[in-house]
Amino acid sequence: MRFGDRLRNERKLKNVNQSEVAEYLHVSRNTISNWENERSYPDIESLIKLSDYYEVSLDVLLKEDKGMKEYLSKKEFIENIKMIECFVNIAFIVCMFFWIVIKPSNTYIFITFMFISIICEIASVLINKCREKVQNTEVYNFALTSGLPLIFIVSGVRFLLNPNNAHNFGKLSIALISICFLIFSLVFYNVSYAWKYLKNKK
Repeated sequence: MRFGDRLRNERKLKNVNQSEVAEYLHVSRNTISNWENERSYPDIESLIKLSDYYEVSLDVLLKEDKGMKEYLSKKEFIENIKMIECFVNIAFIVCMFFWIVIKPSNTYIFITFMFISIICEIASVLINKCREKVQNTEVYNFALTSGLPLIFIVSGVRFLLNPNNAHNFGKLSIALISICFLIFSLVFYNVSYAWKYLKNKK
């Protein structure tokens, strides 16, 4: 028997409707419908709650269901790759800090941090492409959407604060316009992504 059919049968045996199950799990009724029709699958925490609610072991709920087992394997893979991405982004931020803010006087150190930053950037893009392929959804890419704009914004601010550029009105104007545009792009994209994420959560 398929996972969705088991959920539906257990719900009927308990004599409850989808809304009551949804209320217990703190999810929408549509989510319960999607699980029962196998349009999506519950996460581990929800599975345990379902097991407790229906008083059925996890083994019974998941028995011989390849779709659910594949989903759980995919979920585990995504969690692992998200952890790797987190470390890559932290390395990216640290390198950017040394590259932009501190600006090491040693040329070799400067080039090393710059090289590591570029490697982190490429790694982050590849990781997100992999996640998008597995999840079939758009994935937030910190390096491209926040990292790069911040690099240019900080570089532009340092340029504006440099006393040597105080009398170059043309360059200062271009730098200021670029900074404003980058800040707008940074805020707009991140707010748009957050809005879409919250909308899909519902």
